[in-house]
Amino acid sequence: MPRAKAPKANTTVWLTAQEAADYVQRHRNTVCLAAKLGELKGYQNKPHSRWSFTTEDLDIWIRRGIPTGVAWPTDQSSWLTSDEAAAYARSSRNTITLAAEAGRLIGYQRKFKSNWSFLHKDIDSWISQNSTLRTTSDPRRWLVVAEAAEIARCSKNQLTIALQTHELRGFQHKPRYGRWITDYEDVKMWVSGGEQTSGVFITPAEAAVRADCVREDVYKALWASRLRGFQQGTLSFPLTYGSRRRWLIDEVDFETWLKNRTPNA
Repeated sequence: MPRAKAPKANTTVWLTAQEAADYVQRHRNTVCLAAKLGELKGYQNKPHSRWSFTTEDLDIWIRRGIPTGVAWPTDQSSWLTSDEAAAYARSSRNTITLAAEAGRLIGYQRKFKSNWSFLHKDIDSWISQNSTLRTTSDPRRWLVVAEAAEIARCSKNQLTIALQTHELRGFQHKPRYGRWITDYEDVKMWVSGGEQTSGVFITPAEAAVRADCVREDVYKALWASRLRGFQQGTLSFPLTYGSRRRWLIDEVDFETWLKNRTPNA
């Protein structure tokens, strides 16, 4: 006897009103009101009972007016509000919204002048197409100018000049006056001229204090190559000791030099 076909597994994902609101990054009342007005397809067992929704219906509702050729993932962890997108891109909420309205950044609205929703991949694409950041750049290690300047031990103005002249890789959210972001690894490579470092730098003055010596001893070690230092990038201005560019010393290199310098270490 032929075997009876097994019933197809039901793959529909049902969501409550609160789960649907979390899925589309909207308020629960907004979702329920859309269902009552017929804008969003929802299901009730009887009048005035609780609403149930499917992810497919929610996707159709939120991207209404967006070309259907645009892929829309069902993973709710991929959705970002305007504030979350701004935090992810190290930008302001207004900059993200203006970029979406101008068509430079792909964003989604349920209806005209409603809240925007964004995808991680669209923000990554927006940044990669308009920046010199490496394709392997990690968004979790992006830095604004102030943070990068603190690592490079220079002024924000010096670091901005390096970004504007493409001496340092970066991305500007808006032309001319937009906020810059750069990558942590690129800042390290910019300071060291491409050499591998720990990413923690100190000045000769700080090194002299920690080594309990005068600055001349630190500079002599740098000039004699007993201590590795860097004079790279736009970190240049005259110093008392004759160097044309500011010296920076890697923390690990300094500890090694200090250990070898101390006889009883």
